[in-house]
Amino acid sequence: MLCDAIRPLKVLVAPVVFIVLCFAFALLKAVSVLLTCVAPAKKQDLLARLLSREESEEADHSQYDIDEFLTWSSLKGLMYSQMVGIMKRSRQGGPAPDPTLVLLDSVTERNMLSFAVADRPLFIVAEFGESVDFLLVYIEEAHPTDGWSFRTGPDISSHRSIIQRCTAARAMLADRTVQYNVAVDSMTNSANYQYGAFPDRVYIVRHGQVAYEGGKGPFKYSLQEARTWLQDNIGQQKN
Repeated sequence: MLCDAIRPLKVLVAPVVFIVLCFAFALLKAVSVLLTCVAPAKKQDLLARLLSREESEEADHSQYDIDEFLTWSSLKGLMYSQMVGIMKRSRQGGPAPDPTLVLLDSVTERNMLSFAVADRPLFIVAEFGESVDFLLVYIEEAHPTDGWSFRTGPDISSHRSIIQRCTAARAMLADRTVQYNVAVDSMTNSANYQYGAFPDRVYIVRHGQVAYEGGKGPFKYSLQEARTWLQDNIGQQKN
């Protein structure tokens, strides 16, 4: 398969990405330290400018602190996210991987593509009625309290078992009205690795193929772009 053929090239790309990321991290850290000494009020302005360049649907950046992005834990988290994205097996127009997921009862296993009905698109946001099937896959926690966490983030530690992961998923959904399928990634993180999902990503699968692949979250994907794809391809507008 083409995906298997290009994996060695991905392994070669990874060190280059890491070097660039480390250089950027060191530069930002130096600028942050300098601003702390000469112009502390400008630090948050720097973060706002950096985040405003990203294609984020999150307009309020005040919830973040620049120092939370410049820790050893944050660097490890960013490197891990890049590796997952580089080494993923899915690609737009190619076969959709079919990893094993676990339902919220912590026991029942089910393959991802089994959530698709007939040839209807499989998507994440439930707003296209009976023409689309929806699936939310909860993967490993991106900002655990024992890793790269934010002051405004949830109080969730790294998952040590499938029971903990399902418990965290249920807690996330506790105050939501859920009208779509929800499953969690297995403790082997196969869905995360095959789809390059960390920390979050949107896909649309149709006819067993990856029909739409969104950019890496939280800043490089657009739910509106995915909605537009559905409108263009299934001919049904949002009610």
